[in-house]
Amino acid sequence: MWGLNCSKAIPANSFIIEYCGEVLTKTEADRRGEEYDSENINYLFDLNKYVEICNPKSKNKLLKKDEKEICVDDIECIEEITKVREFLDTFPLCLDAYYYGNLSRFINHSCDPNLHAF
Repeated sequence: MWGLNCSKAIPANSFIIEYCGEVLTKTEADRRGEEYDSENINYLFDLNKYVEICNPKSKNKLLKKDEKEICVDDIECIEEITKVREFLDTFPLCLDAYYYGNLSRFINHSCDPNLHAF
């Protein structure tokens, strides 16, 4: 199994790396996912797993797409989130770093992450 480790301390809120790969539709990502599972590999990254909402009247909100309850401080933010979620449900995308990825594909997931995708 591959992994990526940094030998130096990284300051909080620093940009680390951009995840690069082929942009796939959900249908193609599902097909490749099944293929990769049979080979015990996976470099697929769902672009719509997290949604960043920026509203001038409130701080940036990082919301899980499938979260049932959301904490927001104004109605405009709720409307914005609803529009983004509806779009993502009808146009989901995924990045496949298997053929055209960079080092970011070797960053392993964690149940207690110290990195966040934006």
